[in-house]
Amino acid sequence: MPQKNSSSASLPIRQEWIADVLNHLAKRTISQVETIDMYLMTLAGLLDSAQPQRPGKIGLRFWRDKSRPEGKIPYLFRWEKRLSGEWHAKPLSLKYLSGRNRKRGDFQPTAKEVSAVLKLISQLMVIRQKLLGGIGIMRRSITQRLNKSQTQVDDMALDLIAAQEEIKTHPYLRVLLRNRKSADDDSEKHCLETTKNVQ
Repeated sequence: MPQKNSSSASLPIRQEWIADVLNHLAKRTISQVETIDMYLMTLAGLLDSAQPQRPGKIGLRFWRDKSRPEGKIPYLFRWEKRLSGEWHAKPLSLKYLSGRNRKRGDFQPTAKEVSAVLKLISQLMVIRQKLLGGIGIMRRSITQRLNKSQTQVDDMALDLIAAQEEIKTHPYLRVLLRNRKSADDDSEKHCLETTKNVQ
């Protein structure tokens, strides 16, 4: 198999721009997601303070999810009270979120404000999902391309070896190399003679 260079220093083109592009995209994504999470935490506080501590209250928390690479992710839920008296957090989807808050009884005075907060939360979480979903799509796409190209490049190594052997053993190449060596020797001899004449 052809020898791989341990260093890219001898290559004619450096490819550090790939790392620059990926780092730039990563930094922008991280910055936007962190900004969204900061806004969501602020809205979670507003949501908590604008509703009474009663069954039906909607909350937002960052809870750990072992299946997700980012660890903690934002969850929307509705507090419900079981017959046993235990409080239970029932997950909520983003669909029609702004209209899913309680609007009667103790919830009525701030129902409009809570709906507005839920609308903002829904919009931010959709943006967040799309951003992180884009990272997942990009990772899968690049991984698939790398795996495919790696197989192709590895297979072509055999073709490269065959091409090298064919060129090395070609009769015309032997003549060409002899002529080139002869020309190099003549050139070197001419240079030495020129140097002597100068001296």
